[in-house]
Amino acid sequence: ISKECIYSTALGEELTEKDYKDISGSDRQYTRKGERTNTNIMLEHNFIFGGFTLSAGVLANKNTGLDNDFRFYPGVDMSYRPNDNWKFYASWNKALRMPTYTDLYISNAVQQGDINLNPEKNSTFKVGTQYRQTGFAATVSGFYAHGTNMIDWVQTSETELADHKYHVMNIGKLNNMGYNVDATIYMRELVPNSFITRIKLGYASAPVSSSKIPFLYACPCNSRTVMLPDSSTGSPALDAFARRSSALTRDNRTLSLNGLVR
Repeated sequence: ISKECIYSTALGEELTEKDYKDISGSDRQYTRKGERTNTNIMLEHNFIFGGFTLSAGVLANKNTGLDNDFRFYPGVDMSYRPNDNWKFYASWNKALRMPTYTDLYISNAVQQGDINLNPEKNSTFKVGTQYRQTGFAATVSGFYAHGTNMIDWVQTSETELADHKYHVMNIGKLNNMGYNVDATIYMRELVPNSFITRIKLGYASAPVSSSKIPFLYACPCNSRTVMLPDSSTGSPALDAFARRSSALTRDNRTLSLNGLVR
């Protein structure tokens, strides 16, 4: 059980004057308060049959920021080890993310929150294989994530675009599908006195697609990459901008090389 409680001058529900809290070191007072209690009950069981392992569980969650009902989120993890070198695995789970207090309550010249936001829901499936031997390891994995009621900061009018103001909304469905490949050389397992501990090379690709959503531009400060709609905005300049942005945000690819020296 965890409880979130904040006092603020900007976030949360407005307090009555008698409940204002003094701000230490200032003559100002906190005039707003936000609180919610999150209750989790987890049930999990593991089955082991030789090289095969199955873990199945369910999370019962109740958050007073929604209501007093429990919601259930199942998950399954499976793995198989035919020998000491190989491991094959797959997993599936459901999850929920509550809006932050900033998402709900912020209101200033460039951001507008929304107290009517719904929580994000996500269902994720992963599959992959790992190989390990003396001095070397490799992993190949793929994933598919389907999200609904996804939260993002967007602009829905030319006025907001001109004023550089974003407001938060549930943008709809978001699908991520991708894969990653990496290989690691453990130098000291091959050369005991090597000053290089390990060298790792990796590549990841994660295309993003979404349902049609009625906004012109997604906030660049948000870590989530979102597809822009293909339909016309009514403004030639905005249409051209949206097409350029859409073309640039269809796929996230990363190539990395790193090493550890001691």
